[in-house]
Amino acid sequence: MLEQYFCHGDAPILLGCYINDDEDLAIGEDKIGDHMVYRCFKLGIAVIYEEYVCGYPGANPCTTEPVVGSSTGPASLKDPR
Repeated sequence: MLEQYFCHGDAPILLGCYINDDEDLAIGEDKIGDHMVYRCFKLGIAVIYEEYVCGYPGANPCTTEPVVGSSTGPASLKDPR
């Protein structure tokens, strides 16, 4: 299981997203399985986690597209000002 954050100075640094007790995603990682899509990505200073049903009639397809403006790597929660 991935450590989800560590502290650097006075700011926690996010490393990934929690799916369940057995599984995490690193920032920039997607997982597709059992008609579900799981995504973890960084947008600006925010780390975003998404999960949604896929592959059923009326649902999204079980594929992922790059998120415009997203990046990978750790994200600091320290105010950038």
